[in-house]
Amino acid sequence: RDVTAGAASEVRLRELSLTDELTGLRNRRYLDSVLDFEEERAFRYGFRLVCAFVDLDRFKEVNDTYGHYVGDQVIRSIAEALLQRCRKIDTLARWGGDEFVIIMLVKELDDVELILQRLADGVGGNVMEVAGHSLQVSISVGAIVSAAGQPTNARQLLVEADRLLLKAKAAGRNRVVIDVAQNSQHGF
Repeated sequence: RDVTAGAASEVRLRELSLTDELTGLRNRRYLDSVLDFEEERAFRYGFRLVCAFVDLDRFKEVNDTYGHYVGDQVIRSIAEALLQRCRKIDTLARWGGDEFVIIMLVKELDDVELILQRLADGVGGNVMEVAGHSLQVSISVGAIVSAAGQPTNARQLLVEADRLLLKAKAAGRNRVVIDVAQNSQHGF
């Protein structure tokens, strides 16, 4: 029994180390652990790897106006909305603060825009009731899609997705910016 209890405790500790405490989503450590696997899976089975950064627009204003408790509630609500709208085969993780990362495998480019725009429309722009406050929260998304049939550097894709997120915010927020990597293995 002691061995079984010890093994169960070990599994529970490992699970806790890979889970974001605030949202219950996977965390950055988990994301780091699956990137190589998703990179290999995309190449082996002919998928395009998509890395998308999602960020809440003007989130600092929520914290500054309503406090961190309300800010935490907003992050939890957005995390739940993202989880409901992601496909079961996608990896959704909280990167930190008010940023999330989605890793997807797709066959067709059109799927990326459809999935991410549906996600942005469903999550952002809606009024949410949090701790007695009506808040309208929107999100910006920056996503990069690997080149078809090319080996992929997922970490480089994340860097590019982050750059595209900044582009979405600079273009007015509440939007999705997607680009296709020309050669995912050797940079852009």
